Amino acid sequence: MKELLKEILYELPSVMREEIEGYIQSIESNAPSIFEEIEVKHPSEDLVEQLIFYAGIRRIWTLLSTVYWTIDNSLVLMRNYDVTSIRVGTTIYGKKTEYYLRLRQLFQDFNTLLSQLGLKEIVDASNLIEIATLIVR
Repeated sequence: MKELLKEILYELPSVMREEIEGYIQSIESNAPSIFEEIEVKHPSEDLVEQLIFYAGIRRIWTLLSTVYWTIDNSLVLMRNYDVTSIRVGTTIYGKKTEYYLRLRQLFQDFNTLLSQLGLKEIVDASNLIEIATLIVR
């Protein structure tokens, strides 16, 4: 699972990849206490890897969702002021721009994939303890 997560992260922009890698390191070092919260005293390496993988997937989804909804909602709100696009850094987003359409498609495809793989419950989990509980049951 670790290798699969590394492959997924490799495809991400470096800023996003580095943020998620730091998050994963934090989870790895805190895994024993996370499992202890759900009364699993000595989690197997497999359980820890599952937690890291699912938490990493959840973090990717959270970042992607945040970016998509922030831009989408901004575009909707700005329409009231006859503004049809916004600039984020050097990128211009409008409902018909290539960047926005690609972002929307990525968001939709990722959500579809999560549903197909039965991972919606994982990304909807409110915290790491809930993810650990889902893994153990």
